[in-house]
Amino acid sequence: MSLPVFQATIVNQAGDIIPSPVITVIDEVTGLPASLFSDRNGTVPLGTNGVFTGGTDGFAQFFTASGNYRVKAELASAGFEQTWDFVALVGDSAFYEVGTGASQVPLNSDLPTFGTAAEADVQTSPTDTTEDALMAVGAFGLGSDAIITSNLNTSIIAGNYYIGVSATGQPDSGGFAHIRVIKFQTSVTQISTNYLNGSMEERHSNDSGSTWAAWKPVYTGANYQPLDLGGIGCSALARNFSGSTVNIGDTIAGELLFAAKINASSVISADVNYTSGTVWRNMGRTVLNGEYTVFTRVS
Repeated sequence: MSLPVFQATIVNQAGDIIPSPVITVIDEVTGLPASLFSDRNGTVPLGTNGVFTGGTDGFAQFFTASGNYRVKAELASAGFEQTWDFVALVGDSAFYEVGTGASQVPLNSDLPTFGTAAEADVQTSPTDTTEDALMAVGAFGLGSDAIITSNLNTSIIAGNYYIGVSATGQPDSGGFAHIRVIKFQTSVTQISTNYLNGSMEERHSNDSGSTWAAWKPVYTGANYQPLDLGGIGCSALARNFSGSTVNIGDTIAGELLFAAKINASSVISADVNYTSGTVWRNMGRTVLNGEYTVFTRVS
């Protein structure tokens, strides 16, 4: 049995130590003197009928069963008396009703488990993929700046990266780009966005980065119309047959244009003379009479 302890240095209101105070301990429930001991195991009785004398240094200590007690310290010669009511001393759980209710004391088995995160190690680097390691802010380029890399050929861990003026395996558009890496097993895809001009490129590897396909453009508002293909899927060629010169960037309307729609295989799929109200914008080179160039329909 392990008993709870009461211990204090007895002083008066001025803070002066009361030497050899007389301590009386009464059980608040029964009104009877408490059984006191000088050791936690309750094998060495202390005092008589709940009364004992503290040390000359004013220190008073006793062990007793769990419960609520009235503790009185006094020294008649000094005119000192101090009482503490309902002093709760708690030892083992036998004093309480064990359980999970509002007035009960839970056992360890009643407490929630916290998993393994409390004992897990934090990542040692932003690309640390150790199993069960705690992810730090900025890991894999998330929640903070992207991870700076100088070699895209070896940057195969999924996350957000950044390359400066140059890097091994950089996109055709050059450096100064944000790189997003997507990975599943041995398949890796890199998507580049050049932050100077907004152009995007993509490439992939099917062997965890041992070999890479060539970078290919991703068409966006920054590069939506290549000069020689007229867009994605099929192109539109327009011929100037009015005898004038059509310049790069010109907008042409009405019957000035004789257009041939060319599919992705460069096969003419239509050959029409567009009427007034159909507007095309020249996206290719200067066109002389009888020549074809690439146009994009804008209305």
